[in-house]
Amino acid sequence: LNHKLEQSVGKENVDIFYRIIFTQRDNGPVDVKIKDIISQLQSKGVKVVALTNCFTGRFGKIESMEDWRYNELKKHGYHFDLSWQVLKPKIFTGLEKIGKGLSAKSSSMPVFKSGIVFTSAVSKGQALKAFLQYAGIAPKKIIFVDDKIKHLESVEEIAKSYNISFIGIEYTAASDIPASPLNEKRADLQ
Repeated sequence: LNHKLEQSVGKENVDIFYRIIFTQRDNGPVDVKIKDIISQLQSKGVKVVALTNCFTGRFGKIESMEDWRYNELKKHGYHFDLSWQVLKPKIFTGLEKIGKGLSAKSSSMPVFKSGIVFTSAVSKGQALKAFLQYAGIAPKKIIFVDDKIKHLESVEEIAKSYNISFIGIEYTAASDIPASPLNEKRADLQ
């Protein structure tokens, strides 16, 4: 997609195009009850961390993709930072990028900030491993929810290597939502 986009709008306009998409997209929680489940777990002392396949750093006029994503989640009632209030932000260097997307081509690095691990073209399993080492924790169990099997498998592999009990849940509700009709006026403007 990125290569085709570069051909149609020019390499210098790709960042502008993605910035428009990120800042104008209208999204919300797939299931509003999930944030309540997260809050209940946190109130019982269960550590909850988000793993998001979002790249990091400056992107066009967006100063910090980490802050942008954090604020997007916070707007919908997700407060992963409550589990990690004393843990400072950390850039994870030396992890191998995978894939061909925008994150893999950028200088974006995996980062932990405000209860969120931004994987930035690194497998979620490798990013979680780096986070666990940084946080100095060895959980007895990991319950991981994701909409992609490859992410579930990568986290399961790390859990097994540390002899941590693992429960992986494939979350398919987002794929069950019918696509919104194309807003042709917005598309023309974009």
